[in-house]
Amino acid sequence: MRNFATITACMLVAGTAGADLVITEIMQNPAAVTDSNGEYFEVYNSGASAVDMDGYTIVDNDSDDFVVSGTLLVPAGGYVVFGKSANDTTNGGVAVDYEFGSSMALANGGDEIVIMDADSLELDRVEWDGGPLFPDPTGASMSLGCYLADNNDGANWFESMLTSYGDGDFGTPGADNEDAIVVTVSDYPDSVSVGTNATFNVTLENITCGALTNDAWIHATGDVVDQTVKTQPGVTLPGMTSSGLVPISLPVPPSTPLGVYDVDLNVGTLPSDAAWTDGFSATVY
Repeated sequence: MRNFATITACMLVAGTAGADLVITEIMQNPAAVTDSNGEYFEVYNSGASAVDMDGYTIVDNDSDDFVVSGTLLVPAGGYVVFGKSANDTTNGGVAVDYEFGSSMALANGGDEIVIMDADSLELDRVEWDGGPLFPDPTGASMSLGCYLADNNDGANWFESMLTSYGDGDFGTPGADNEDAIVVTVSDYPDSVSVGTNATFNVTLENITCGALTNDAWIHATGDVVDQTVKTQPGVTLPGMTSSGLVPISLPVPPSTPLGVYDVDLNVGTLPSDAAWTDGFSATVY
C-alpha cells in the first residue's frame, strides 16, 4: 500500500511539473541571419521543480514535429531555448539548448508550436496568425508579457524592441522577457481649431507580471513646433492591469501656428527616452 501511494505521488508531481511549461518567446523571422539559421523559441518552467523534456514531442498543426532525445532539463524558474541551429556564429548569436534543424520551421505568417509530454498529453500551445492579433515583427522576437497570461491570445504578446542580442536582432532568448506597456490612443480628432481643446483618450496596459513605474508625456510635432506639452512623472501600473480610459484635454492656444501636427503619448523616462508610444495626426486650423 505504501509503495502504491509513493508511486502515485511521484506520478502526480511529474504531471504537475510538465504542466508548468510555457512557451514565452518566438523568433519566427530574424533579420540578421536567415530563417533557416536563426529561428528559435523559448520555453519557461513556472514550477518549483526542474522538468526533463526527454521524450517530449514538439509539433504544429501540419507535418512538422520532432521528439526531444536525451536529457533536457528546464530549471525551476528557468528557460530552455530550441533553435534551428545551435551554432551561435551563424544563428545570429543565440545560445541554443536544443537544435531541431530541419524538423520544424516557424512560419512568418500563421503557424503553431505545441508541446506534448512523453505520454502525448498536450502541455502548451501557441497559434500565431501573422499580424491580425499577434505581433508580426521582422528582426525581433514575439515575447509573452507574463507567463501567467493566456499565451494563445495575441493580445498578451508584444514585439521585443529594447534588448538586442548577438548580431543585432531584438529578443531575450533564455532570459526574462522585456517589460512591456501597451499604449493606445483613441477617440482623437482629425482636426481642431485654435482657441479650443484637443480631446482624446489614452489607455496604458501593463502586460508583464510585475508592477512598472515610468514617466508619461505628450509631445507635439509640427512644421514650426517640436515640444513636450504635458508630462506625468512616476506613473505606476501593477502587473497585468490597465489604466482604463484616461481622458486628455490639450488646450490649443490662439497663437498656435496652423498646420498638421503629430501628437504622441510616450511612456518611458523623461525627458525623451520613450520605450512605448502611440499617437495621431491632426490639423490645426
